[in-house]
Amino acid sequence: MARKTSFKRLLGYLKPYWFQVVLNFIFNLISIVFSLFSFSMFVPFLNLLFGTEELVTVRPSFSLSVDGMLDCLDYYISQIIINHGTGHALLFICMLLVTAFFFRNAGRFMANFYLASIRTNIVRDLRNNLYHKLMILPLAFYSKSRKGDIIARLTTDVQEVEVSILNYLDTLIRDPLTVVAYFLFLLSLSPELTLFVVILLPLAGVIIGYVGKTLKRESVKGQTKLAELLTTIEESISGLRIIKAFNAIGYSKSKFGDQNQDYSKILTHVYRKRDLSSPMSEFLSAIVVIAVLWFGGRLILSGSATIQAADFVTYIIVFSQIISPVKNFSQGYYHVQKGIAGAERIFSILDADEVIGEPADALHISSLNDSIEYRNVCFGYDSENLLNDINLTIRKGQLIAIV
Repeated sequence: MARKTSFKRLLGYLKPYWFQVVLNFIFNLISIVFSLFSFSMFVPFLNLLFGTEELVTVRPSFSLSVDGMLDCLDYYISQIIINHGTGHALLFICMLLVTAFFFRNAGRFMANFYLASIRTNIVRDLRNNLYHKLMILPLAFYSKSRKGDIIARLTTDVQEVEVSILNYLDTLIRDPLTVVAYFLFLLSLSPELTLFVVILLPLAGVIIGYVGKTLKRESVKGQTKLAELLTTIEESISGLRIIKAFNAIGYSKSKFGDQNQDYSKILTHVYRKRDLSSPMSEFLSAIVVIAVLWFGGRLILSGSATIQAADFVTYIIVFSQIISPVKNFSQGYYHVQKGIAGAERIFSILDADEVIGEPADALHISSLNDSIEYRNVCFGYDSENLLNDINLTIRKGQLIAIV
């Protein structure tokens, strides 16, 4: 059975906190619904208010669809205009917008509220598992590994996972949900334009994905180089007496300087590729918006479009709101690729073989009654035994020293 990817294994740490994840999802959904409602109703309601559309005098039948609810609101606003004038209608629209934006931002806050505990608990569990693994690994593992590299995995790599992945966990949940909800609304307005958008967006995704893969490769090199740097620091401090005694300060300084320079170069490449994500995704999104304006404008001018001019304005307003979550998701994708490099180094320790394993049928002994006895015990490293047929009895309360 193939091993799970590092990212999937990190998602496995969400299981104990599934209830907070569900609450985060629900409040994100509430925020998206009210956000979509506030943008979708803006242009049609203003058209009613300023008389560019006829007032609705016949009560429509209510339905749970977007069109059904908007038709009911159009009728209600029309009745306010007829009975109380445009001033009351304008006040009602403003209060409706304020309410929608309030629930939108309240939902976003509550989603982040539950996300905070998810993030901190996952990092805590990851550190606990890593520390426990380090305690039970055999001494042979430490003879083959550098202490600086182990410390780096327990500290900087775990921190990198938190900063690069868990910080963007909400983005990975909220933004795809936002894009799907907005696309469904756009599809109801104009299937032709939405199909055109669906064809264009994957082209931008291919470019973003390629840069993300190169960022992951550079991040792996950077994490490895940082571990070497910490190892050199640890060895230099531990062996400072020897370095001074042999007058090797110049050699140690040169070695550290070379490693530090290599790490700085790799980090510069990582930052440049990461910083490329925002302007590149924004530029690609702008191209898509301009293409939609051109394609939709030609359909309306030619008279072959199924969408009206007012609905086209609503379409552009709602579609422009997709740019932000797409850009945030692309930035989150870059950061996740960077964090996966640290996660792979962490899981390489968690997956290290435990040479001495506890048998499945081991007996649990709660107290020492008489003595501890060893019969024909052998011990050694790998395939070579160093001690053979050890027989020893230690009585309760007896102190034994083995030299």
